[in-house]
Amino acid sequence: MPMPQTNVTAFDGINTPTRNDPANWNDRAEDGWARLKPGGDQMNVLAGQMNNMATSANEAAETATTKAGEAAQSAADAAGSASGAAQSAGDASASAEQAAESAAAAAALVNALTASSSTSLTISLGAKTLVTQSGKQFAPGTDLKIADVANAANAMYATVTSYTGTSLQVNVTSVTGSGTIAAWNISVSGQRGPTGATGGVTGGTLEGALWAKKGTDVASGTAPGAVEVWTTGGEFFTLTGSATITGLAAAPQAGAEVRVLVSGTPTLTAGASLVIKGVPSGQSYTCAPGDELDIWAETTTKFRVAITRANGAATADGGLLHVVDQKPNATPGGTNAGNTDTARTLNTVLVSTIAGAQLASNQVTLPMGTYDITARAPFNNVGMNRLTWWNVTDNSPAIYGPSAGGTAPGSAFVSGRVTITAQKVFELRHFTSTNNNSTGLGMHVGASNAAPEVYATLEIRKVA
Repeated sequence: MPMPQTNVTAFDGINTPTRNDPANWNDRAEDGWARLKPGGDQMNVLAGQMNNMATSANEAAETATTKAGEAAQSAADAAGSASGAAQSAGDASASAEQAAESAAAAAALVNALTASSSTSLTISLGAKTLVTQSGKQFAPGTDLKIADVANAANAMYATVTSYTGTSLQVNVTSVTGSGTIAAWNISVSGQRGPTGATGGVTGGTLEGALWAKKGTDVASGTAPGAVEVWTTGGEFFTLTGSATITGLAAAPQAGAEVRVLVSGTPTLTAGASLVIKGVPSGQSYTCAPGDELDIWAETTTKFRVAITRANGAATADGGLLHVVDQKPNATPGGTNAGNTDTARTLNTVLVSTIAGAQLASNQVTLPMGTYDITARAPFNNVGMNRLTWWNVTDNSPAIYGPSAGGTAPGSAFVSGRVTITAQKVFELRHFTSTNNNSTGLGMHVGASNAAPEVYATLEIRKVA
């Protein structure tokens, strides 16, 4: 900060006393002293200012000295920091070099412990030879995993028996997946341990809904003696096709259950290992689309099947075949043969719900099963007579009806149960002792409403 300045007036024209003018000595002396006094005052002020300036200069010099010292310290500190930075840079460079060396060593180790091969091999146990790269650390006894490049789940776990050049010989001790592979990744691996124990069956606390999962559909014609129902990937599946099923594949454990929805018309044959509720052993049940099967394993090789039919009927109700001899109004039943059997005419199907049952040329074809038979046929003046349910295939009677006297119009009937283990052909035969031309097999009604005449009638119910 600049100091305040006082201007000094010059001493000019001072009248000093002189001996040459004694008369004016006093006046001149007073005038001179009057002029010198302001100058002295100014000199005092100037001296004070000079002192102040000297003091300020001293203080500035001290401050400059302090600042110079501080600057010198800062310079020294900066030099120390620069030296430290240079040391850190050197350390970082050394660390980078070490990291690069470690990475190179790790890469070299990985390269030494891994390989590849294009040798085509089938996943299986035993000795294998692969062509691979040389220079690997595959010493005898080293455990390797040899995995399919496209799907690592297909793999062989092996122990090195020999490694020379590019020839690698191993002994495969366990495998996962399957297939014949021609692109392998080979890596050193820990020895694969044995399969762990089966987990317990005690459940935890279920906090949400537990839903069943639908599995893959199964064709009834696939291995009909051992249809695979346990590996579909779900708790229920759809059974397709119309083949005859005589058995199921082994269950994973006793008590296993599966639910089946039928979409075709497969036939289930009951037996010692396939117990079907409502169907005797050796007999069959032909499913209809929409039927449901509940299958559970009594043992791993014996199964029980409960059937829920699509129409709600009991399993034992295997259907009905109702056929009759129907003729135009006012037409008689026909001529009988005396003292012999006459095959009754059966020409009209009223109900047919038995799968595989057919009517043709007055004969009925029935598939394997158990059937309840009921038939009735009129007669007129034919003497003694009787109806018989006749097995045409085996040429033998299946069911005899009771004997009847026929001197007047009447009706004969036959009823009973038959079981057949294969498809058979039957017909309704009527024995009469006396011939009676056109009305021996029944008198016509001839009603005015032109209703048809119905003579023989046959009802067949499949019960198993």
